[in-house]
Amino acid sequence: MDAPTAKPPWGQLIDDGRDRLRPAVSQNSAAQRAGISGTRWRQIVDGRAGAMDSDRGVNTVARMAEVAGVTPQQLEEAGRPDVAAELRLLLGEETAAVSPRSTASAGTTRDGAVSLTVHVNPDDPEPEFPPGGLRSQAERIIWAMVDEPWQVRLAQILTGREVEASMSETRKAAGNGE
Repeated sequence: MDAPTAKPPWGQLIDDGRDRLRPAVSQNSAAQRAGISGTRWRQIVDGRAGAMDSDRGVNTVARMAEVAGVTPQQLEEAGRPDVAAELRLLLGEETAAVSPRSTASAGTTRDGAVSLTVHVNPDDPEPEFPPGGLRSQAERIIWAMVDEPWQVRLAQILTGREVEASMSETRKAAGNGE
């Protein structure tokens, strides 16, 4: 018989998440949804299945977390950034460092809504805004997210130069241009 092991924090998190689901979901039902047996579910959350750090193990734990309603952030806090990254893929989220100042996460929620989360480091200096300023908070957030080449492109779009260039090319293609 195996000696008892301490339940890993991420196992407790998944177990607690399943317990909080409403309507209630049994261990066997949750396991079935994750594509494993009820016995295997219990072995994994109790820490008796080992580290679960192979590609297959990470994917299994991520599927379990998805069923239990656990978030990627919770998994990171529980010491499993590898499983958090896999869960983001399962949930259709993508995370990108869009500038040294910020990161953005975008994805689709279970009900089909699109979500965008922007994390800006408040300790970094605010970027210089384009001539004429920005009209809305959304433009300021987008500006802070992107690096310099994209800031130049965004400034062109916001000042209308992009539209003028596009119209000029359309006229030339139609034979009405310069």
